[in-house]
Amino acid sequence: MVLGQSVKKGDVIVTLSSVAMAEAQAKVLITYLDWTRIQSLGKKIISEQRYLEAQIDWELAKAKAIAYGMTLSQINKLVKSNQFSQANGLFDLVALIDGTILKEDHLVGQQIEPGQTVNVITDESNMWTIANVPPDVARQINVGNKASVLWDGKSYPAVVSQIYHNLDELTRTSRIRLDVANTEDTLHPGLFVDTQIDTSNQTKALLVPESAVLRSSDGDWQVFVEQDQVGEFKGVEIDVVDIRNGQAIITGLDVGTAVVVEGAFFVQSELAKSGFEIHNH
Repeated sequence: MVLGQSVKKGDVIVTLSSVAMAEAQAKVLITYLDWTRIQSLGKKIISEQRYLEAQIDWELAKAKAIAYGMTLSQINKLVKSNQFSQANGLFDLVALIDGTILKEDHLVGQQIEPGQTVNVITDESNMWTIANVPPDVARQINVGNKASVLWDGKSYPAVVSQIYHNLDELTRTSRIRLDVANTEDTLHPGLFVDTQIDTSNQTKALLVPESAVLRSSDGDWQVFVEQDQVGEFKGVEIDVVDIRNGQAIITGLDVGTAVVVEGAFFVQSELAKSGFEIHNH
């Protein structure tokens, strides 16, 4: 197996050898033979205590071999062979999940120390990302809320899976964990992405492009609306509730009002020149 290779659960990653494993394999064979003999004799001949001891020894021997790296199928193959020559300490380290080899930290013939990471396998079909949001916004978000992860012009469906209670020490923002579907294998660890998260206290609001909202001469927010006569515009003061991702949430305007969304700055300039209003633009 090589770095970046896709693997399936049960695929052999590397073959290892260990003195401790050889001892564990021998113990598996000994306790298995004892346990099968006890079972064949039955409880009418063997005492209850001896029967339980043999069963416990067998289960403990299996558990120890599994803890060292053997799988249950490998143990079953070993005991079926009934050959102590197979208790040589060799065993295959297999993938426990479907995924991609993210890290490979070994060489052929290398001595592996206890606790050393040999391979890291990651399943990137479903990933998670951390969104940093202001605390007042985080209070409006609950686990289970729908979200989207935006990257490279594409949107990926996501869901809020965890809300951290402690603030980020550097940004002083709340961290929201999102689980995101990555079926096309286009997202990878380390990417910076944009996110959109549905809040729980959703209310209806007017939404216009940020470019449609400008400051008037007295500093108030305004948009330009078309008058009854085509080509005639007038600035209308509004309140800006919030601006997010190039969109402005506003109040103070009737639903359905035609608003200049492109060229608003040009309209404002022409109105300033005329001192009041502009026609035929």
